[in-house]
Amino acid sequence: MDKKTRQALEAIEKVKSPGDVVYEVFRTEKKSGMFQFLNILFESIPSASSSLMNDKVMYLLASEKSGKILEIENGVIRNTTEVPNWTSDQKDKFKKVTIDNHVYKKFKKIL
Repeated sequence: MDKKTRQALEAIEKVKSPGDVVYEVFRTEKKSGMFQFLNILFESIPSASSSLMNDKVMYLLASEKSGKILEIENGVIRNTTEVPNWTSDQKDKFKKVTIDNHVYKKFKKIL
């Protein structure tokens, strides 16, 4: 595990409740289906490309009652975005969500 991921997980542990699930997610602008497919096909590992996002790593903190997108920069939570229309089923089966003009897709399950 790299240093930035470790710092992010330390920040998440402060707000995480027992039983919550943490996913690493990446954000892309909402585009056509073909563009999304090609983007995913050629996307590098989000953790490795975090420097392209100004050292910002994004995680989804999923619980039974809510989902929150956490933007973490240098081990500090900078922004929290609530996932609209969250269902308890998404806690274990999250794949993607569209918020405003961005699509957040699961990269991997962390905790």
